[in-house]
Amino acid sequence: MSQRELVISGTLQGMGIGLLFVPATTMAFTTLPPNLRNEGSAAFSLSRNLGSSVGVSIVMSTLSRYLWINQQQLSAHPQMTPEMVAALPPTSELIAIPAEVLRELGRGAAEIAFANVFQLLMWITLAATPLVLLLADLDRTEATTTPARLGRGSKRDVLGGSITSLFQF
Repeated sequence: MSQRELVISGTLQGMGIGLLFVPATTMAFTTLPPNLRNEGSAAFSLSRNLGSSVGVSIVMSTLSRYLWINQQQLSAHPQMTPEMVAALPPTSELIAIPAEVLRELGRGAAEIAFANVFQLLMWITLAATPLVLLLADLDRTEATTTPARLGRGSKRDVLGGSITSLFQF
């Protein structure tokens, strides 16, 4: 992966995380009364951190499993084409060929394993997407515009107001 591709993928990932966590946090706190926001913040952070840790662990163990399976399957059926045989170095350098073959098998197995893991993540995401429909449709008119709920007499909508109005008691 080149430096340019790394910067582009990192930028896209950062934007995606920002577009995910800001609305999730806003939605989590707008439904809470002000006296429960401290506990809500702690529960939200704990669940987000635990979910991230468990998710990374599952992805890494799945990747390791796929990597091992793919290495076994690729090494069981090596194929030498005539072009590969013609490209072999002189006999004095043949000692390095097993290491090169092993390295190439590892690269191929890793490529297939990453593709399998990303496909698994895609299916999990597609399966979880309909769960959004189960979210309750809350009547936000009272919860977001009542000054007593916002604290300190603020009359701004929580979603359009400043972030400090979310945490005032």
